[in-house]
Amino acid sequence: MGGIQSEERCCLAHHADHAEASVLLSEPVAPSLPHKPSSRKSSPSPKQSSPESASSSQDQDTKSADEAEELSKRRSTRRTTLHYHGMGDTELLSEMKTILSDMEQTADEFSVLFRRHRSKEQTSRQGRITGADVALHGVLCQLREIDRMNKTSLSGQSGEGMQADMYLGNRSRKRNLPNLVRKVMAEIRISRLLKQWGVNPARRESLVKGSFESDAAELNIDEWDGVHMFNLEKMYNEPLTMVFYSIWHSRCLNGVFKSGKGQCLEYMRAVEGAYKNNPYHSKTHAAEVTLQSYQLWSALASLPAWQNYFTEVDLMVIIFSAAIHDIGHPGVNNDFMVKTKSTLAIHYHDRAVLENFHLATAFELAKSKGISLIDHNLPSPPITALRRRIVDIVLKTDMAVHKTHIESLELELKRADNAQDSDKRVLEAFLVHMADIGHALRKMEQHHEWTRLLQEELFAQGDREKTLGLNPLVVLDRDRAPPIGQSQSSFLKFVVRPLWTTLGEVLAHEAASAAQNFEENVNVWSALAEHEKGQAKEEAPSKEDWNFIPGMDEAAQSGLLARIKTSMKQGLGAASITSLTKRSLTPSLKTTESSEEEGPRRKPFVCCGGATKKK
Repeated sequence: MGGIQSEERCCLAHHADHAEASVLLSEPVAPSLPHKPSSRKSSPSPKQSSPESASSSQDQDTKSADEAEELSKRRSTRRTTLHYHGMGDTELLSEMKTILSDMEQTADEFSVLFRRHRSKEQTSRQGRITGADVALHGVLCQLREIDRMNKTSLSGQSGEGMQADMYLGNRSRKRNLPNLVRKVMAEIRISRLLKQWGVNPARRESLVKGSFESDAAELNIDEWDGVHMFNLEKMYNEPLTMVFYSIWHSRCLNGVFKSGKGQCLEYMRAVEGAYKNNPYHSKTHAAEVTLQSYQLWSALASLPAWQNYFTEVDLMVIIFSAAIHDIGHPGVNNDFMVKTKSTLAIHYHDRAVLENFHLATAFELAKSKGISLIDHNLPSPPITALRRRIVDIVLKTDMAVHKTHIESLELELKRADNAQDSDKRVLEAFLVHMADIGHALRKMEQHHEWTRLLQEELFAQGDREKTLGLNPLVVLDRDRAPPIGQSQSSFLKFVVRPLWTTLGEVLAHEAASAAQNFEENVNVWSALAEHEKGQAKEEAPSKEDWNFIPGMDEAAQSGLLARIKTSMKQGLGAASITSLTKRSLTPSLKTTESSEEEGPRRKPFVCCGGATKKK
């Protein structure tokens, strides 16, 4: 019996949820229950009252009281009977029908009382305009203003028009204000229901222990330094799919989007397979940008001022953009594509050549697979609006618009009276761009490796340009590039710091680990830059014998970094840290000088610092 009752409750709960969602998704029409003729007649309105009707009303009230008492007895009896374990299936079905009959009768009673209350309320409110009416009138005026805006092109839209399109798309706006208000309220309720459904741990997809999906779900993605990307790439060889699915599972996105686990993994593996084996712009870089974008988004969304500002749809827009932002990258930048008159440069009119190529590749792949990860279960925003936001984010990863990011965010933060009024399009593009060049926010070990890989890729492009008879930029020429300390110090101070400072002020304590890593890396490069000044440039070492600081072994490097961190905690200035570094370098320099007698000394490793990253 207990099992039957449990199944019965689950069935009723399922139908109740289904009925609520169906009503909310439909046009805003008052819901109607299955009608059962009531044993009582509707009471007459006050305007139609008479002595006869008054007498009838008294009799009706007496009858209603008797019926209510009888209904109460039946319910009391039923509550006792339901615990009787010997009830058969026929009796159980009969009892269920009785309950439904009582529910219909109660609903009829409530509707009559509600109509009476509303009729009295309306007569007392005639001639007055309530605060809600004033607010709705203001909404109507704003909607009319939006309708008058020019929607001929995205670039020609005003800020308000683009903001509206982010949620409503380019479809026609509803002019019926009551219908619009009802629909917006329904969408908000459905969004909350789906979000509650999605974040419920009991609703997460079940995973087989030891499987790829299970290992991905166990990644410590919510801790800033919880994932070592290079170790992850060595262990699984699918870092992008691993990171993306970890976010998908952790945030229960399967409850918001139509794609299931299988489609998510299939598409992300196809995306990861489309990345080429470049030293820097590879699937590992895409995984790092995706993870860091998520971590920055999560830190911002957890702040009290930003509560309920972001939705799971916004998260999908960000991590999808980060995952595809360099898909199919050829290992050269936009300038190379334009100078060599490549097919892509001609096709995209020399404007954001690689960014347009990445977008086209990703969407063509989705079309060929028949998988749309951004297709969701909510009434809005439409898929076309999400696609435009993804396009905007990827196009803004071009370093040519780096300065625009800083100016846009600073202006947006000053313009908005509070955080909730900020433009999401500005924020999400800023977060992905910050993650794209933000490996300096990681610990020195990972940041150092990213720097080396970028150096290797840029020098390879410089060699190709020399072969073609072109004159490469200094940062691409392995024979003329500045030393690593000077280039990285300048890059972090003048390119990354302005971007990070603006965001770091907003994130505050939520970005403590990232801020500490960044300052430590800046101090290390600054100290090395002081040492490099005045040093003669010589032949760069190969990848095998490359070291962080020439002449220092790994143990000495670790000791130096530990002393620099201690100095920072003690509040020592840059001059003191530089002096400490020079003293630490003295033994290694003597060793290097003594080794000159055995053979020519190699020149220090040099790096462009990523100032022109890829575009």
